Amino acid sequence: MKLVGASNWFVQAPFVVEAMMAGVAGAVAGFALLLAGELLVPTEWTRALPPVPNGRVWLTLPLLAAAGAGVSGCTAWLTLRFHLRI
Repeated sequence: MKLVGASNWFVQAPFVVEAMMAGVAGAVAGFALLLAGELLVPTEWTRALPPVPNGRVWLTLPLLAAAGAGVSGCTAWLTLRFHLRI
């Protein structure tokens, strides 16, 4: 694509978006495991740990998704930036 005149961002964009989608998918998987642990683990197993309200568990989904997308997108952009020196 670079040889026919595409800009760096035009070449990088699909890879950055793919990495961000993978980061969000990983965040959703992590949230699903966290929610499953919250709902399925008996409370007598976790007496040594402080109780976590359900609202805080649900608050982690947007935070995990934003962090996953941000870190994955930045990493993909930086990595591709070094490889597009044509």
